[in-house]
Parts: sequence; C-alpha cells; structure tokens
Amino acid sequence: MTRLASRILAVLVVCAVLPVHVQAQTVQSVVDAMKAQQQHLENVETYILTTNLYTSYHKRVDSDTGPQYRSVTRMTGASNSPMSGMSGVSSPSQLAHLDRLAAHATYAGTERVGDASCHVLEVRDPSALDEAYGDNLTSMTYFIDAEQHVPVRYHAEIANNTEGPAPQSMTVTLTDYRTIDGLTIPFRMEIKTDLGASLSEPERKQMETLQKQLEQMPEAQRKQMERMMGAEQLKQLQAMMSGKPTVIEVQEVSVNVPLPEGIFDGS
Repeated sequence: MTRLASRILAVLVVCAVLPVHVQAQTVQSVVDAMKAQQQHLENVETYILTTNLYTSYHKRVDSDTGPQYRSVTRMTGASNSPMSGMSGVSSPSQLAHLDRLAAHATYAGTERVGDASCHVLEVRDPSALDEAYGDNLTSMTYFIDAEQHVPVRYHAEIANNTEGPAPQSMTVTLTDYRTIDGLTIPFRMEIKTDLGASLSEPERKQMETLQKQLEQMPEAQRKQMERMMGAEQLKQLQAMMSGKPTVIEVQEVSVNVPLPEGIFDGS
C-alpha cells in the first residue's frame, strides 16, 4: 500500500466512523448530521484493527479542533521489509475535516451504488480537505448511503505528475458496517485503481513479464519474496497487476485496550 493510498484511507476512515441518522439534501445538512452523531467516539480512547493485510493501532489525541487519532500501521508478515510499517500517520480532527467538507464540497444529487441510493458530494480541491493530498489528487467524490447513512464509496482522480506508470484514479468501496464498543467501521474495503489502463504498450509487456516471473519463480525464491513482502501482500500485488481490486477485510477489532509499548516511536 503506497503512502498516498494510506493517507487517503486515514482520512476516509474519519467519515466511515461517523454515521448519519437523518436524511439530508445539502452538504451542510449532511455535515451537521454527521457532527451530531460523533459523540459515540468520546469513549473510544484506543483501538486496534487487524485485517488480512495489516494491523493498525490508534490512540485518541484531543486538540483545539476536536479529537483525532494518532496511528501506526504494520503490514502482516512483512517484518524486516521496507513495507513493514508506517508510523506517524494521524487522522485529521473529525470536526475540522467535516468543516472543510462543508466549505469545499458541492451536493451533486443522488446516485445508486450497488443496491444503495446515495447522496453524492463532490470536492474539486482535495488539498482543501487535507494538505497531504497536495498536487496528487485533482478531485474526490463521496457517496453516502441515503438510507443507512454511512459512506459506501469514495472516488479520487489522481494527478499524472510522476514518471512511469501510475494510476489515474482510485475507487474505495466500503461495505459490511458493524459497531464494536461504540466504534462503527466497514469490515470490508475494496480499493481499485486503473493502473492497467495507464500503462503504455512497452510498460504493459514489462508488467506481464514480471507477472510470469512471479508465477514461475522457484519455490525457495518465492518463499524468500513472501518473507520480504508478506504472502498476502504478494498476492495483492499480483492481483493489482491483473486489474483486480485490493481487498481489505477486518478480522478483529479491539477497543480501549492497551497498545504495545513504544508502538509510535518505532521500537
């Protein structure tokens, strides 16, 4: 998972844990309803999410703009690898993020996502929501379930400002919402990019060659790759090359439990 993708997910989770319980037809009414429902987080001091790809640790830090969560992510089975962890990623204050959403989004009507009718909120300047987006994103679209009142999809258009192949868009679909000890989260996320569509013909052939090399790799070498990257990460890399979405499934949620000592300083 890239640092940009992780940052996007950190911001999206802010909305994913804030259900809306009234129907709304404007951005401001959506935001007001979301604000009214965030008191359930007041009793969530820490939480740990264990998924098929990673384990993330979160600790609430109160600020002048409202509560935010300092987080660190450890990729599953990828110790001693550059992908083994990413610390220091903090979710922005819920109140601050929602205020920015109200100020910079426009209401774009309704649209169906699967079986759900959704309110559509469009943001043409994602950097106004989070400075970390910078020049990386050119737009974001939020899809809020009009009946269950939770985000079910986000779509981001990605700026083409890097050399070599890079996705031009990313779509995150969130399903199977559950509430555990006051924390409401989606237990399944699918992340899909159009990496394949952005490849030139030589780049496509190079990726196909790499895919074949992975498939034909001797067992000992494959096991070494799995130790370096983690078996699940290697599977997801292969899936991404083939155009399939990356699937993140929550396996366990622990709320208000002690976090490992030194988890935020890399020890």
